[in-house]
Amino acid sequence: MEILDEEQYEKRPRAGLIPYICGEDGVYRYLMMVSSNAKFGGPRPMISKGKIEAGEDTLQCAIREAEEELGLIQENLAGDPYQIADQRVVLRSGAYQLTVYAAAIKERWNFGMWCDETLHTEWHTLESFREFGRKDHIQFIEMLDEILNNQNQSKGEL
Repeated sequence: MEILDEEQYEKRPRAGLIPYICGEDGVYRYLMMVSSNAKFGGPRPMISKGKIEAGEDTLQCAIREAEEELGLIQENLAGDPYQIADQRVVLRSGAYQLTVYAAAIKERWNFGMWCDETLHTEWHTLESFREFGRKDHIQFIEMLDEILNNQNQSKGEL
C-alpha cells in the first residue's frame, strides 16, 4: 500500500450549494447532480460543489458551482444563500475543508443547462437521498432538513 504524505493527501478547499423548495405536500426537496464521470465524485446523486478559485470566497464558489453543475439561475433564488456547514472532510482520496450553503428557490423547473461534469440533475427528499445519495453528503441534507423543519415549527408557534 502506497503511503501518501500530508501534502499529497490535502486538497484545496471546496464549497457547495444546495437549492431547495418545499412541495405542496410540505416536504422539502433538494436539487442534486449526478456526475457524468466517476472522477467527478462517483455515480450517486450529490451536492453541487467544487474547488475555490483564486479571488473567490466560499459563497462565490458555491454559487458558481451551482450555476455550472445544476444550471442555477440566480434570479430563481428566493433569498440569499446561507451557510449550513463548514467542516473538514476526510475521504480515502484526500482531505479538504468544505463549506456548504443552502438557498430556497422560487420555481422548481427554472434552471438552465449544466456543464459536461453533470450527467443530469435530480430532486430528492431527505428520505430518497438517504437511500440513493452519496453517503458522505447525507449529513448535509440531514442538517438542512432539520434547520428547515425547525424554522417551520417556530413559525407555527407564533
